[in-house]
Amino acid sequence: MGKSTLLELFLSQVSVSRYRLISLPTPQSKPRELYRAIATAMGANPSWFGADALKITNLLTHSYLESNRPNLLVVDEGHLLSQASLSELRLLSNIQEKHEPLLTLILFGQPQLAANLKLPDMTPLVQRIAVWVTLEGLSADETSGYIEWQLRTAGAQDPEKIIPPALSTAIFRRSHGIPRRINRPGWECLNQACLDGAHVVTEEIFQVACKTLELHLI
Repeated sequence: MGKSTLLELFLSQVSVSRYRLISLPTPQSKPRELYRAIATAMGANPSWFGADALKITNLLTHSYLESNRPNLLVVDEGHLLSQASLSELRLLSNIQEKHEPLLTLILFGQPQLAANLKLPDMTPLVQRIAVWVTLEGLSADETSGYIEWQLRTAGAQDPEKIIPPALSTAIFRRSHGIPRRINRPGWECLNQACLDGAHVVTEEIFQVACKTLELHLI
């Protein structure tokens, strides 16, 4: 859905003078390993610092008091977190210092993350979520614009002469507007057109590309 791209954009715009940014691109399923990852991201050496809830709390507290900046923990691939690790993150987010949360948590993940958070044991964490954002697929017009942008970025002067609007609509119907599913048939269409010596992606080329990828999408 493009969540990692959105995450990169978000991280590039976070003010490091306002927040102490702690980024975990690869989450750990075991709580102890999660604590080690947090310590490492904060510049501490877990081999001598240790890694447990108390030590990480002390590290976050020291960071907050020293810099007077809230700790912002951003976790990508949150759907890989175990229930135990999610519960530990909830406990960390409960701690306050000077009547302010010691840690603000932002989770990025695939739809499985939402399914995991709906489990009964996750209710205390869900109740603390202030903002919940779900990325939807692109619309038909957005899909057409996205394909045109990709072609122009690659150097095309007139993208519609390569992938006509009708083909953009067909790609949208097959992909449901999901960027990764737009990219695959789009690339395969261009590849097949190149092999055929064609300058325009035709309906026949599109059908061959779909069969090659076995895209059984409505």
